[in-house]
Amino acid sequence: IIPFLQGKVIHLLGVGAGPAKWLTVTVFGPTASGTGFSIAGEGYLNFGFAGVLFQMFLIGVAMRRIYVWFASSLSPTSSLIFFLSLGIFIISVRNHMDVLLHPLSQVVIFTGLLNFILGTQKLMPLDLDYDQAMAGNYLEGEPT
Repeated sequence: IIPFLQGKVIHLLGVGAGPAKWLTVTVFGPTASGTGFSIAGEGYLNFGFAGVLFQMFLIGVAMRRIYVWFASSLSPTSSLIFFLSLGIFIISVRNHMDVLLHPLSQVVIFTGLLNFILGTQKLMPLDLDYDQAMAGNYLEGEPT
């Protein structure tokens, strides 16, 4: 990657805005300016090379904890939070912290509202066994 060249070819061809500008305008609106630093860049600016390693390590630990916590939960709300936040974590590695924290808070608020409106109903391990047995019968050709 050549520094400060991202999007220059697109501008020369007259096609449109570069990828960084498009993301900034899409996420923060037309009045936004600048593209900010990536999470690795923020770690480097604050703490040097060790900050890059430490900050990316913390994000990896957070992703793993969220995965283990939500994967072991039998709540549909937890599954929805995990599913929606996974894409946010993947995108956030190339962008700044606002792209991580703002949508993540929206996901938590959205699932909290769904939980409040629809109520909570946890799956029982017995339900999971029943579903696996039905799936096995279906694959073997037996009627349900």
